[in-house]
Amino acid sequence: MRLFIIEDNFLQKDYLEKTLTKFLEHRPITVEIESFLNADEFLNVHKIDRLKRTDAFLLDIDFKTRMNGVDLAEAIRKQNAHCSIYFITGDAQKAEEIINRGILPAGYILKDPERIENVEEQVIEVAQKLISEAQSHSSVFEIKQGNLSHFIDINDIILIESIPHQRGYLSLHTLRENIIFRNSISKIAPQLTAPFMMTNLKSYILNLNHIQSIEKKSGYVLFRSGYEIVVSKRIIKKITDAFEEYY
Repeated sequence: MRLFIIEDNFLQKDYLEKTLTKFLEHRPITVEIESFLNADEFLNVHKIDRLKRTDAFLLDIDFKTRMNGVDLAEAIRKQNAHCSIYFITGDAQKAEEIINRGILPAGYILKDPERIENVEEQVIEVAQKLISEAQSHSSVFEIKQGNLSHFIDINDIILIESIPHQRGYLSLHTLRENIIFRNSISKIAPQLTAPFMMTNLKSYILNLNHIQSIEKKSGYVLFRSGYEIVVSKRIIKKITDAFEEYY
């Protein structure tokens, strides 16, 4: 999961990031936290049409820039109906405007500029909700190696690929490790039914959530971890179509 904090008060942004990092440090889920001071900073790094459905936002409402938090949330929601958006505000009456604009936030964090420590309880409650949502959508993939079983959260799987010239062996790349094991793509594909897993290729199973970029002409697929593959024109078209349909 990626969690974006966008808060124009530097001290409050720093406080939110530190509070969340400390709380999530030893939790059973990997959360990448990125923080920005305003919408422009965020949009210089991330494209709205490339956001994942598992992304989450803590958005200050009143940026002092051309686009405020409500404007940014509206733009995000038009592209992504699934990501979680929590608004940070000192004005509870802003909820009416947000509802009227069809943003459908997951909740609000009410802040007191004079006492930012008062938001800690609300921030931790948000973090607990995000963990619960992520766990409810996760499942475990089992790899058997002799008498041993290795259990992996499918959200951590980046790619599974057949190993050239080693028939019957697969290479599994995750966020934390690489594993070589005996099996076939066709046998394990039915176990990976999550909507973000692409399982209709003969030599690969891809996690669409981990793809960073696709180059159609060269057949080059780059994953967020830095791992990359080069495939044929026919396969790159299938991957591109699956990626665009999913997002």
